[in-house]
Parts: sequence; C-alpha cells; structure tokens
Amino acid sequence: MDCDLQPYEYQVGGHSKTDGQPASLKDNQGRFLKRLQAGERGDREVAFYAAIEQHRQQVDPAATEGGSSSSSSSSADPGQSAAAGSADDDDDAQAAGIMQRLAQWVPKSFGVRQVCGTPYLVLEDLTGQYRQPCILDVKLGFRTWYPWASDSLQQKYRAKDESTTQASLGFRVCGVMGAAGSSGQAWRADRHWGKTLTADTVGEAFTRFADNGVLSLADLLLGRGMLLDQLQALADLAAVQDCWHMYSSSLLVVYEGSAATAAEARLATRLIDFAHTFPTAKASKLLHKQQQQQQQPVIRIDAKEEQAALSADGPCGVDENFAAGLRSLIQVLQQTLDQQQQGQQH
Repeated sequence: MDCDLQPYEYQVGGHSKTDGQPASLKDNQGRFLKRLQAGERGDREVAFYAAIEQHRQQVDPAATEGGSSSSSSSSADPGQSAAAGSADDDDDAQAAGIMQRLAQWVPKSFGVRQVCGTPYLVLEDLTGQYRQPCILDVKLGFRTWYPWASDSLQQKYRAKDESTTQASLGFRVCGVMGAAGSSGQAWRADRHWGKTLTADTVGEAFTRFADNGVLSLADLLLGRGMLLDQLQALADLAAVQDCWHMYSSSLLVVYEGSAATAAEARLATRLIDFAHTFPTAKASKLLHKQQQQQQQPVIRIDAKEEQAALSADGPCGVDENFAAGLRSLIQVLQQTLDQQQQGQQH
C-alpha cells in the first residue's frame, strides 16, 4: 500500500473489506478513498460525481453549512440558479439548476486513484473536521431495486427490503458510531445490527445516536440548521429533483461527539453511495450536450440497462421513491421526539 495511505477508521456502513482489500482508506491530505465497485456500478458512481462536480462551481457560496440551503435557495424554482443563457432551452436550464442545488448535498470528488491495482474514488473526508465524529448512515427509499434491473438483482434486493424497515418505513439504518453517552462507553453498530431494527425500535437508535452524555435528540433535531431543518431543505429539493433516480443511496449525518451545545455539534448531512443512480432523460440530454462541448463524462449504463431505462419503466420525473423515504424519515424522527417529550411530561 502507498505510504501516504492508511485504513479509514470511521466507516460505519457497507463492507469493511472486499477480496482482502480495505473498502475505504484515507490519505495524508485528509481525503477519503472509497473502493469502487466493479463494472457499470463503479462507472455510474464515478460519472455521477463528475457530473455533479462540474456544476458545483456555480453553487451560491452563501449556502449554509452542512448542506442546508439558504431560505432563498430552498424555496426557489429548480432552474433559478442556472446562469442566464447557459442552456439552450428551459429543460437544460432547469436540469443545470437542479444539479447546482444537489451539489450542496454531495461530497466533493477528486477523481479516481489506483491503489495496488484497485481503483478507489477520492472524496472529501466528511469526518475530517471533527475530533470525535458521531456518524449515522441511513439508506433512503422504499425500494433499493429498480424495474430495469435483472430478475436476480430485483429478487435479492426485494427480499432484503422486505426483511428490514426499508420496505415498511422507506429507510433503514446501515451503521452508527456513537459517543460515550449516558452509558459511559462509546459504541459502534454495523449494517447487520441495522437490519434487526423494527418500526418499534428504530427510534431508540436515533435517540442513542444523539446521546453524547450532554446532548439529547431534541438538541440535534430542533433549531435553525439542525437535523430537521436540514432534512426539510433536502426534502424541498427532492420534491422537484427530476434529474436523477437514486436507488440504494444513503444519507450520512455527522456531528461532534465532544460537543457541549447544539452549536458546537456542527451537525452536517450529505448524500452518499451512487452506484445505482441513473439520470432521467432531462439530465441525459444536458450531460450529452456538455460532453460534446467540454468532453465531460456521462453516466454509463450497460446495453441491457440502457434499453430498459429508456422504456416506460425507466427513470422519469421526480424520484418519488427517494423523496417518500426522506419524508418518512422526517416523520419518524419527529414522532420519536414527540413521544419523548410526552413521556417527560408524565
């Protein structure tokens, strides 16, 4: 392994190793290296990040910390932030505006690096600014499979969804790293633990994640720029986001575990995992134009998937599967908080 690399200690979701190679690394520049999946899955993720990155430079620098849009951008028309005259028609302008806003929620990417012959995607380390990061990984959507996938993949993912809270609640916890809270000991839970959670117990997982011995769930959820505020801003975008359909993508929530106040927590949210993300016709049209003009990469789909994706079952319009899962997460968080506050009154 290259001398500037070391294992990444804060991974909470996914596999820790694949074929003996670590699934994630970090370099001495404070960047996170994620091992790419083979074939079209890795191609899709690389191309998605490249497409988002080329629109990031046009994002309003006044956007709030943690991915949350300012009040003006979160309520604006999806194409409002596109530069005048930068697209040939309204669809292109709207697609560009969507990707500019989406860039606020996606980690910065720095291309692909080969490590011992294995390709890794180089991303910003979302935990780098924290002394004691507390991390929550939540996979969004009522289904993680897509209609044009192979029958075997659909069956595999459908079974997994139906055996967890994915199909019933529209999300599932894939991993947690918590601080030493009321129990007095730091803790970590992986995707296997997340699969055991039910509609009755998932709220307890959120409560425990928020407990660092000082803060409570209310501290992390309530107030300007805190979790519910950030998630609602993302939900506002998801309600009009018609450029990408993101299957099996996750929401990553990070805060400072040593925080004594909500402000010190510096809570941030990002979207991650785009191996099963597909562009709609609107996004494909814009990306192909940009590829021709600037030689930028576009999302690659293999021949069978491309034929199916362009059919009536392909990605089209708003990604309601993702949006509905996010709305459900907000609802469950609010219900968990309400139940806690009602219990404290009795």
